[in-house]
Amino acid sequence: MDQNNIGNFISKLRKEKGLTQNDIAYKLGVTDKAVSKWERGLGCPDISLLIPLSDILEVSVNELLLGKKIKENISKKQADDAIKETIKLSDNKIKKNLKRNKILKIIICIVLTLLLVGTFLVVKNYKEKEAKKEELKSIVIKVQSNLNRLKFVKDNPSKSPNYILEDNETTYVIPEIKYKSNNQSIYKEILSYSDYNTYSGIIIYYNNTNNVSVYYHTDDNDMLVIPCDKKGNYIGKKNNKTDINFYNENELEIKERIEKIQEIWLKVYK
Repeated sequence: MDQNNIGNFISKLRKEKGLTQNDIAYKLGVTDKAVSKWERGLGCPDISLLIPLSDILEVSVNELLLGKKIKENISKKQADDAIKETIKLSDNKIKKNLKRNKILKIIICIVLTLLLVGTFLVVKNYKEKEAKKEELKSIVIKVQSNLNRLKFVKDNPSKSPNYILEDNETTYVIPEIKYKSNNQSIYKEILSYSDYNTYSGIIIYYNNTNNVSVYYHTDDNDMLVIPCDKKGNYIGKKNNKTDINFYNENELEIKERIEKIQEIWLKVYK
């Protein structure tokens, strides 16, 4: 079976009948591009279209497959061969379509699986964040309850949103407890002031890490910081005489206040 002969034959019969490619396509329920491919020998009509196409062109199916009018002396073998070739081409086309559909189904399954996994992870992450948020809220409530029990009072809001506790000549300050949703944590810190009203004297900053920061003012009113450990021991530079002299003069107070801060920390945050 010669596709070029069939294509030329279809084109010739169509033109003889004054039909356009679009007319043929409309009658068969296909596109004019499909008809154009047949006529250019780039493909053959599907086996299901052979009878209606032969009816439109007023030729037999055998003539259509042979690409020419059949003379009376044509052999039965030639006609059978043409039909067998068409069936073979149609069968190959069906197998090709089935393979393509199988691949398409596999791709769709993979995409759907990825979407389901992605959706599951998004939902899981959201639920974990919400659970963490609720946990942090409960911690905030617990800390505020502890502050009330320890007699901490809210500072003047116009000054700062702190909770303060006056103890002899020292003021212990805990900033307002809030949770940070961006990294799922809460602020935990305590400051101790020897003069809270002027923010002067010895100021100790503690956040339960290994280092404790002790701030003080020099005679020139510069704010300097002395690094200490959690027991109040000086861990700064050995050759810094200014820091060392200040620490030696105030070692007892620094250690007592750091010890007191740690006691308060346990009662507030634990």
